[in-house]
Amino acid sequence: MIQTRDLEAFVHVMRLNSVSLAAVRLNITQSAVPRRLQGLEAALGQQLFQPHGRGIKPTHFAPAFAEKAFRVHAAFVDLEQVDHATVNPVMVKIAAKTHTIDTVLAPI
Repeated sequence: MIQTRDLEAFVHVMRLNSVSLAAVRLNITQSAVPRRLQGLEAALGQQLFQPHGRGIKPTHFAPAFAEKAFRVHAAFVDLEQVDHATVNPVMVKIAAKTHTIDTVLAPI
């Protein structure tokens, strides 16, 4: 099963073309990014990156997968924004006389 955190790591590595920059963006250690990528590769049964010098480069499968991964990641970001809106409602304070509170505001 694909984990959202693994997919997020892949999206950032593809967009930033860097494991270290992806780690900074995700606020995780640099060594955690390859572990997440390996988790995604295991779930997909496909290699997404291959060693290249001191870094990695995308395989032929990665760009095709990235198109869909970017859309899924954007949908998760949208869902998180909805979640934050419902979890952190705005508080409005209204000052009124007791009679107004009892007759107007209480029924609401």
